Amino acid sequence: MSCHFQFEKLIRRSLREAHDSTLEIRLRKLAIQSLAGRPLQQVRPVLEALIAPQENLEIIKTAISSLGKFNEPVVNQILMNRWKTFPSQVQMQILEILLGN
Repeated sequence: MSCHFQFEKLIRRSLREAHDSTLEIRLRKLAIQSLAGRPLQQVRPVLEALIAPQENLEIIKTAISSLGKFNEPVVNQILMNRWKTFPSQVQMQILEILLGN
């Protein structure tokens, strides 16, 4: 029981840190990467928020990479719905994900 509680506490921390723009990019990226191991329905709102155009490019790329680890059709929809908002280098990353899924 204690391990489960600690694990859920770590996930909540990762969700919080992923959004925290006052943290170093390096720490936010680690938090975002850790979300890829959770069920998509649990982390989808956070990952979708992190691919917004106003977000830091490194954060966007990390969130897209984490989304790409989910083998679910909805991920392709999420990425394609925002296709036009991404710079070309991010679009290339998305193409790699789409071709792999």
